[in-house]
Amino acid sequence: MLKALGLRSASSPGEAVSNSDAFKQKLRVLEDAISLELGLKAMDLVMDDRSNDAEQILKQGNSTYYKLARGVIHFIQATLGFEPEAIKRAVDSLHEAEQASSKDRQRAQKLNSKSSSFPPGAEYALTLAEANLMGAIAMFLSESVLDAAKAFLRLRKAYQILDELNNQIKGHSTQPHSSLLATALSHVSTKLESTHITPNLVDNESLSTEQKTVWSSKLKEFERVRKERLSTIGRSVNQSSVTLIGKDENERREQVGSNEEGDIFTATDEYIVSGVNCMFGLLQLILSIIPPTLGKVMSLVGFRGNREDGLRMLWKASEYSNIHGAIALLALLQFYDGPTQFVDIQKSSGEESAGNSSANSSSSDNATANTSPTLSASVSTSALSELTTTSNGLAEEDLAKIKVRLESALTKARKFYARGALWQLQEGRMVAHTDLVKAVAIMDDTSSGPIQMVQVEGLMLFDKTLMTCILHEYERSAEAFIRLIDLNTWSHAFYMYLAGACYVELYRDFVLNKKDATKAAHYKKRAKECIEKAPSMLGKRKFMAKAMPFDVFVLRKVNHWKAVSTAKNIDIIDAITTSPIHEVLYFYNGYNRMPNSQLEQTLQTLGYSGNPGTPYAAEAERNIVEETESDSLSRFLLTSVTLRALGRVKEGADLLTTHVIPFVCAPVSNRGLSSHGVPNKVQYHKHLSEPWSGPSAIYERAIFEWQLHGVPGAGATREYLELAANWDEDYELSTRVAFKIKSAKDRLDSYNL
Repeated sequence: MLKALGLRSASSPGEAVSNSDAFKQKLRVLEDAISLELGLKAMDLVMDDRSNDAEQILKQGNSTYYKLARGVIHFIQATLGFEPEAIKRAVDSLHEAEQASSKDRQRAQKLNSKSSSFPPGAEYALTLAEANLMGAIAMFLSESVLDAAKAFLRLRKAYQILDELNNQIKGHSTQPHSSLLATALSHVSTKLESTHITPNLVDNESLSTEQKTVWSSKLKEFERVRKERLSTIGRSVNQSSVTLIGKDENERREQVGSNEEGDIFTATDEYIVSGVNCMFGLLQLILSIIPPTLGKVMSLVGFRGNREDGLRMLWKASEYSNIHGAIALLALLQFYDGPTQFVDIQKSSGEESAGNSSANSSSSDNATANTSPTLSASVSTSALSELTTTSNGLAEEDLAKIKVRLESALTKARKFYARGALWQLQEGRMVAHTDLVKAVAIMDDTSSGPIQMVQVEGLMLFDKTLMTCILHEYERSAEAFIRLIDLNTWSHAFYMYLAGACYVELYRDFVLNKKDATKAAHYKKRAKECIEKAPSMLGKRKFMAKAMPFDVFVLRKVNHWKAVSTAKNIDIIDAITTSPIHEVLYFYNGYNRMPNSQLEQTLQTLGYSGNPGTPYAAEAERNIVEETESDSLSRFLLTSVTLRALGRVKEGADLLTTHVIPFVCAPVSNRGLSSHGVPNKVQYHKHLSEPWSGPSAIYERAIFEWQLHGVPGAGATREYLELAANWDEDYELSTRVAFKIKSAKDRLDSYNL
């Protein structure tokens, strides 16, 4: 039976090993298998938002698997919240796991002790690689330049180990099905006489009564902890993956053969295969999407990423119901569903728009403009047949099928981790692309009880609050932003600024619509308190040795308003021009997700700061400083985006082309135009009050080109994107703007346009 554990004879037939030593060695392997199951269970509990229960399990021992589990838990907490204390704790615990892994790997290799189908010590090679990879990422997040240098060495070590293990897995996958099938995930027998025990594993006749008792007890313990792990979170132990050994050879072949790893189905093998696919797949994906200049440098020192291989491995890993499957699914959700929210180019919308730009207010245009894409097309369609081949051999050939696959995987994860707030958050994010109200309701659901991981609670509240902002529920949003200050040690100034921005909108709504003057005064007072307080909450903490972009943004904005307030002798709230909350929502895909009724309100809100008689200015009395030309650029830019989201594409394009583009760049007269009618070279006007508005305006000009002309306009679209990318200035939100531009260019690449 211990073939089910992957236990093999430790020695060659001719090697003399004392019975006592052999028994201790095999017992150590069995104890390690128990530790692995308990470590995996602890990590499952963390994914189910039961970190307190996980900590109780990990107090029971100090094996390598326990140490790695602690490191993984601390790493998850660190990367969710970016708290310096959490990052340090993760680095320290992962270093401890690294040392233990190295020691156990050397021991297994020296004793030729195997607990899997792979070479001795393979399982500890994986724990070593995982500890190095996660430790490197955690060190990159710290403020220390020295730590960043050390992280690079750890990353290289992890890459080399994972590459070696991946080659070993590939070697196994090419072998024909054989008696290794008998090692499929263990239906553990507690009898020493079981025919599943390899004859040379333990000589039953030579065991003492005490040894037999110990052995039997450990076997029962393994059976218990494995069944508990498979059933604790939500999976039944009666699944085929657990009972394959009880089936006849042909049936086992049929079921196991559907998995690309074939015979590799021992308990430890499952850990190794899922771990390599997850970690090496993630590393391959990351290396494939870093900037080209950095990618070339990385390749010179042995790092090579392949996007298709990385995604294929992550899909494989996501099929496992363990921590590796969970991490792989989170990575896939981020890759396909996360970056997508910044991509404004859709092939279907472009094709439908081509030749129909004059009908920009039609219902079809409206649907197109106000529907955010759900999945990223960062991978070429031709690659999808390999990238997303299912276990039955059928190729999923379009992104819509990937969406279905992601939704299915997330649904399973939600059932498996029924209390997991992290998965509740992922579901809300996915639904938010098409139904913000439903997404907020999902995140409001507290039926699973309070969230134990404060980092997840903070993420959930921030995402949900952005959604309520998009829905113009400003009072609720302001209160939530202030509450976030207690949940996170980062970005206090930004949260306070956002709360003040929400109160500004409430105040302006009362002024524009001549509502209760007393309440208007109340909201103005609250807005002033929050905005003036924000700069004092700026911390000294930095992310990767740099100040947080939105912290710099907040300080610049508030200082400008204070200067105007002093110069004009007016209240600071009356010194604010373009709606501050709508500026921020632009960087969080607010307009693509905003319902039409809120978009119409946004036109009015943005018009509040416009000078009388200027396009889209509000026709109402209000107390506000005169809008400067530079101030108007951001208002017109956001108004044009709002018009496009409403389906009024040509109207928005005309506004942008007439009132924004000429003030951010001008064609160089002697360089002429391209064949697509785009200037070959422009002179950028960079002295803008809002530095982000210049490159963003050129980016939006590219998106309008696509919306108006579709595929035939792809050439001009790409050239405008290049002009936006060439702005080449480091300002506080340059990374976010650059990401939007790169995502759009990648989308065109995926269409071969």
